[in-house]
Amino acid sequence: MVVFRTALKGTGTVLPNIDSIIPVTGVSGDSITINGTNFSAVVIVRIGFTDVTFQIANDSTISAVVASSIPSGAHFVTVSTVAYTAQSPGFFVKLD
Repeated sequence: MVVFRTALKGTGTVLPNIDSIIPVTGVSGDSITINGTNFSAVVIVRIGFTDVTFQIANDSTISAVVASSIPSGAHFVTVSTVAYTAQSPGFFVKLD
């Protein structure tokens, strides 16, 4: 019998967590700050169902840009590593 093992490498196996989003409203082109923990391995940030441009400042802060393709209204923000996704505790509201 052959047993195969798969291991995820790096810190992508650490569960990210979103504590807050600042500001909670904005328009296309605005920058939002996502605060939380274990962000160093984040590979995708989404507002609603839309992937957005982002930059990891440090393990607890991400800056993301509100894309014009996001429809107006309330959306959860999610951050994902290769293994886990964290959802914001509240909504971000796009105003335009």
